[in-house]
Amino acid sequence: MAFVGASEAARLIGKDRAVIYRALKSGEISAVKNERGLTVFDEAELARAFPDDFTKNTLNNTGNAATNTPQQAANSNEQAVLTALLAAEKEKSALLAESVEDLRRERDRLLGVVESQTEQVRLLTDQREKAQAVMVAAPARSFWRWPWR
Repeated sequence: MAFVGASEAARLIGKDRAVIYRALKSGEISAVKNERGLTVFDEAELARAFPDDFTKNTLNNTGNAATNTPQQAANSNEQAVLTALLAAEKEKSALLAESVEDLRRERDRLLGVVESQTEQVRLLTDQREKAQAVMVAAPARSFWRWPWR
């Protein structure tokens, strides 16, 4: 955007120069000194500080007021907002898709770990069952004997 003087800035927002200087003094807007030492304001800064006034007066001052009705201006503003929201949602969607893919990889890794541990437990369980089967097959000898035998 271009830099404009105080009078032009006041005309752009449809207010008096005193309003511009009051906003500058209170810190609502910022300004810089140009090479000639004059205080100049950035149009973007004016649009940020006085959005309604700036939009309305800019449309009226450009000569496009007949072609740009307030409804068209509102629609273009709404379209810009919706475009920004759409871009933000697409970025969020991409991040979520990346997170889902990371979680799937982690799930697959953990399933592999669980399967290997299950196999180890199965092998240990099989060995224990074989040892128990051998113990059950052999009759237990009792230490008690009848004295007359």
